[in-house]
Amino acid sequence: ITEQALDRLQERFTPERCAAVVLDPTNGEILAMAGRPGVDLHNRDPKGLHVPAIEDTYEPGSTIKPLIASWALTRGAVDAGRIFDCGPGWKRFGWRILHDVKANGPLDLEGILIKSSNIGIAQVGQELGLEELHSILTQLGFGRRTGVEMRGEPNGRLAPLREWKENEHDISVSMGHGFAVTPLQLAVAYSTLLNGGWRVHPTLLKD
Repeated sequence: ITEQALDRLQERFTPERCAAVVLDPTNGEILAMAGRPGVDLHNRDPKGLHVPAIEDTYEPGSTIKPLIASWALTRGAVDAGRIFDCGPGWKRFGWRILHDVKANGPLDLEGILIKSSNIGIAQVGQELGLEELHSILTQLGFGRRTGVEMRGEPNGRLAPLREWKENEHDISVSMGHGFAVTPLQLAVAYSTLLNGGWRVHPTLLKD
């Protein structure tokens, strides 16, 4: 089923690379994992054994927003009913201007996620602050290997807190920019969101 889903995705969007991970969020068991280009067992070149879900890194973009929002609620930085002014589709943050796809006006936290508002989540990130943002990304496992039973896994990329700057990283990171993850790292992070806050160890082994 996972392979067929990737086939449909490739047919529709023709990406250079793609990957899928099916992970049990309660215990970390990897039930299925696939990628394109797929593993070529007949290719003696090490590149033929490349596993995109484990080895590829990328900026997670808007997929990070629910994780940031949940941490902001957990830490009491914002409450669910608070209204954020997302303006006419753009808003200035210091030296930079952020844009949304369209004007969203006032949004609560749920609305920010539904509309995937960059302007809204940037304000949430500023309420959290640099230390809290770095803390949640670290606790979710970004910036270090998951320890899955395969070689070739990178750490991803997460700069140390001392290199972060206000009005820059608090905004960029909230939108999923300025750091890099693997598909497996992101799947583990979402498992933490789904299972009540417990970070699982991903494993290829059953039970």
